[in-house]
Amino acid sequence: MEFKKIFEPIKIKNIIIPNRIVFPPINTNYADKEGFVSPRIINFHENIAKGEIGLNIVCSTRICKNGNITAYILMIDNDK
Repeated sequence: MEFKKIFEPIKIKNIIIPNRIVFPPINTNYADKEGFVSPRIINFHENIAKGEIGLNIVCSTRICKNGNITAYILMIDNDK
């Protein structure tokens, strides 16, 4: 089986993604205790970006405080 297109760019609306390899949103437990981005998350995704990933979907998130899966997951329940 050949996957020739996996390394070809793809255009989605006005965004060109360099290849079709996607890093999915995973729970790293690297957020701070309040659910904010930490230097550890930034460092993790900087290292992912150095690879050959075409699209990096950053971390799983919770949308409200009672939707907590783990203690150190990103939260998107406010605009701080």
